[in-house]
Amino acid sequence: LQVLPYASEDSTRLSLNGVYLHESGAVATDGHRLRLVSGDPDTSWPPCILPTAFLEILSKVKADPVGWTHESKFYAEYPWGTIATSKLIEGPYPQYWNAVPRSTAWTARINGLSELRIAMSNVPVGHLRFLKSGTVLESWTRRTEKVKEYRTASYPLQMHLETLSGEVPEFGADARYLLEMADACGGISTVSGNTSIQALLFDIEKPGTRLLMPLRLD
Repeated sequence: LQVLPYASEDSTRLSLNGVYLHESGAVATDGHRLRLVSGDPDTSWPPCILPTAFLEILSKVKADPVGWTHESKFYAEYPWGTIATSKLIEGPYPQYWNAVPRSTAWTARINGLSELRIAMSNVPVGHLRFLKSGTVLESWTRRTEKVKEYRTASYPLQMHLETLSGEVPEFGADARYLLEMADACGGISTVSGNTSIQALLFDIEKPGTRLLMPLRLD
């Protein structure tokens, strides 16, 4: 499944450790990134949260199983009769639909991602700040359990947002996640946003797919 890499590995957030299957697709998020894929309602699986390890096994089989749930378990039956089973992850899945923009207020193209890649090679933790005056990469270092992060330096970048429509606000974003999302889009660097929802929507050339990253608005 395309959404697998976006599931969380944080053991304290059990419901995010799996993929949520719903009536018409699948969604996974680690709280920082979200990928939503809409499927064919006629072939969808029942709403449930499945462990990523189980789905990784299913993804290696070149056939589409028929799935159903019964007594806290999921069953996937293949055309030749083999049935794979897994326990479901208990608990409600977060209301992710509240974070998906129903409309966008602005659209922009990210220019200079290659410069960011070079800068991040020397920065352990980086936060981007897209400001009216320019783009700044803030370097942060993790230290102790009590003081998890502190800012060490700021680097001005030539990287910038080219406005395509609307008025782009000032905002901050995790640099590593931004690069990962751009890579997931196959190099597409067009983003849209709505400040009231506080999320960044990435364009992707796959129908029914949405990539979303929460923003740190200033």
